[in-house]
Amino acid sequence: MFKKLLLALIVIFGAVILVNAQDNKPPLREIYKVLSIGDEIFEPDLWFASATETVDMTTAQWNAPSISALSYVVYRHFDEGIKPEDIGTYFDNAWFEAAFANYESWRKVGVCYDGDLTLHKFNLQLYDTDFAMRYWVEPVSETRVKAIFLVFPSADVTSLDDYAARLYPDLSDCAR
Repeated sequence: MFKKLLLALIVIFGAVILVNAQDNKPPLREIYKVLSIGDEIFEPDLWFASATETVDMTTAQWNAPSISALSYVVYRHFDEGIKPEDIGTYFDNAWFEAAFANYESWRKVGVCYDGDLTLHKFNLQLYDTDFAMRYWVEPVSETRVKAIFLVFPSADVTSLDDYAARLYPDLSDCAR
């Protein structure tokens, strides 16, 4: 009888450990979280995805060469923390100047807000082609800020509007 009771306790204890081990899964790597942003947005037969992780940021990019479109997400790491009211001082003209250094020209044409979410609108030029960009910035946590942009040829603003609405239905564009 004692052996049966001991065996039953061992089986129950083993089952508890197994269930507990399944509940304590390691956290999902941030690179997968950033890539998953595009899961319901970008069609895999049209958009090619890539991602990287570094000490100060995690990024994902979707490129659609057949329609000359690009989307890019960066989770900036602020390990010491950043307050929502300080985000605008980080994503300022100097930030955009550096971010758009490869373009022949760029011009901010609008900015609008929905709570902590900010949308910047730009017109850009590269290789004598005009592009329209929507660039959203929002806090994700005390140590992460997400910046995501969509860029399409200016001649295809309808597609830009469609993808922008998929990403941010409540702030896909600034009031016209």
